[in-house]
Amino acid sequence: MSYSTSHSYSPPLDSYLESYFFNSQHTHTAEEYHQDYYIKNPLDYGYYKNGCRRPQRLKEVWGTDVYKCYHDEEHTCFVAEPIDGDNSNSNSTVPQILNANGELVDAESNLKMVDPEQVGRLPSWAKWVIGIVVSVLLVICGVVLVLK
Repeated sequence: MSYSTSHSYSPPLDSYLESYFFNSQHTHTAEEYHQDYYIKNPLDYGYYKNGCRRPQRLKEVWGTDVYKCYHDEEHTCFVAEPIDGDNSNSNSTVPQILNANGELVDAESNLKMVDPEQVGRLPSWAKWVIGIVVSVLLVICGVVLVLK
């Protein structure tokens, strides 16, 4: 098995992180219903994401400030005014951020034009189970009343 290393940089951090990428001859694409799951099933994804405490865990690991930088375009990590001597597009209408090379670049987000996240109270499968249980109980109650 071969591997290569890559260093990535997160703007608020001063240290480098090392990642390993393993080459594999056997890769598989997930089934179609898994593709863009967060778009196709926004309530179920919102339930899962918040139920497993993903946002809270990312804040614990990254810190709240870094989390907000990656999730909130109004955050101060985005540059509102061009930096002197930069080679960016000063007419840009999207937020900009410094990349790993110190270059000011457009911060592209929501490229799939997804609606704001919704949080479901229950996943859709649980609603079906509750509906079936309630229906069965109503039938049983009806049968009991008829037999009396």
